[in-house]
Amino acid sequence: MRKYMRYLAPVGILALAMGLLYLSAVAWGSLALEKVMFYLESPISITEGMEVMEYLQEQAEKGGEEEAPPVLCIWGQKEGVTLENKDLSRAAEANAILLCGSPGLVLEGCQVPVQGDEEGCVLSEEAAWALFGSSQVAGKEVSYREASYTIRQVLPIRGNIIAFQAGKRQGSRTGSQAQPDGEAEETLNRVTAKKQEGISSRSLSAKLAMQCGLSVRMLDLELLRGIGGGFMLLAPVTACGVFFVILLRQCKGQKSLAGKAAMAGASLLLAGIFFLFLKGQVRIPEDYIPSRWSDFSFWTGLWQEKLEAVKFLVGMEKAELDYEWVDGFRKAAGCGLFAEFLSVVGMVAMNAFRAEDSNYF
Repeated sequence: MRKYMRYLAPVGILALAMGLLYLSAVAWGSLALEKVMFYLESPISITEGMEVMEYLQEQAEKGGEEEAPPVLCIWGQKEGVTLENKDLSRAAEANAILLCGSPGLVLEGCQVPVQGDEEGCVLSEEAAWALFGSSQVAGKEVSYREASYTIRQVLPIRGNIIAFQAGKRQGSRTGSQAQPDGEAEETLNRVTAKKQEGISSRSLSAKLAMQCGLSVRMLDLELLRGIGGGFMLLAPVTACGVFFVILLRQCKGQKSLAGKAAMAGASLLLAGIFFLFLKGQVRIPEDYIPSRWSDFSFWTGLWQEKLEAVKFLVGMEKAELDYEWVDGFRKAAGCGLFAEFLSVVGMVAMNAFRAEDSNYF
């Protein structure tokens, strides 16, 4: 009995590895976004952002046979603003998200305030608790720069955040309406667009430049998801490799033809299951496929392009909302890598104990 008890340690390690693998898969799944994020190389004013959205709305209303205009939201973040609840004499510091377009593209599960609603806002739960001592505050008012906003919805997102549609209230101010205390004028430096079927991210970037006059740089989250997925697959690939080697050894050790055939069949079945698993998990974007496989300059250019994309993602100035995909990548990569380490440790320990028992007998 004592001999088998020591197997509990490697079994526990392998179980922990499975749990981490699950967490890695959940985090990796959160990176599968139905939107494309861009960084404006030259920030624009709120007035310019509103003009772009008005133009796109006119194009959408015209319809016709022309290609549909992109659905997007131009936005920016202002850090360290002061929010007030004048009824309770409470104040809190928050990050303000200025939206110009569809709020659902920037804030998951949020459809308010709609474009043109300059009186409404949404709060994060953390900001709601700081200002009201509750998260059930829809319909109440919060003040920002002496202007009152009606809370349309409270969102379960991280951080102290208020979000509202950018408009004349936050637009350019001159004379008596100048920015108080030398505060910088709000600008918009981000674009989030809905993915369009049959249109690649590169084509969408070109579309934003041609139709909207926006010079953007794409945040290559698809690359980040691919890297995170690679870490997530380390443990399953290692486990399948180990079992495949075991089955081949068992096949060689069989003396009867029937035994060899059974082991060979099991090996082929494992290989088939593994292939179908990878096929379901791995997807190669069209941008990664050259027109000719012998075009080596394509691979050099692609490597340089993706390297620059990673450097930009790491070094870019991040808004509070960006930490959702940052955390998703960290969890997918970190949990996947740790799951691989524990899997190797568990399997090595299991094999060592099995070898000791074989030698003992």
